[in-house]
Amino acid sequence: MKDWRDVAEFGARPEAAPCAARPSAYGLFLNDRGELAVVRTAEGTCLPGGGIERGETPAAALAREAIEKCGLAFLAGAFLTRAVQFVYSESEGTHFEKRSTFFEA
Repeated sequence: MKDWRDVAEFGARPEAAPCAARPSAYGLFLNDRGELAVVRTAEGTCLPGGGIERGETPAAALAREAIEKCGLAFLAGAFLTRAVQFVYSESEGTHFEKRSTFFEA
């Protein structure tokens, strides 16, 4: 797998505020018609997946988060890529550096 310094970055890294690292894992699940599964919430649309808990592998986090977020039971398949997204959580008042791992699912 790539080093985190060598991955695509999205969003703007805040210059004056520290970012808390938030590891996460997401799955790209296509049905037989080539449609991508997404989760729609009040905050927007995202891929099935989410945060990795302490001691959890990215693949295990994906399986758990997919059930929690959208009721889909699937396993991580092949590793696809990693990316970093810089986001601000208004509810937590914190800037995050989301270090995301993506899998086929």
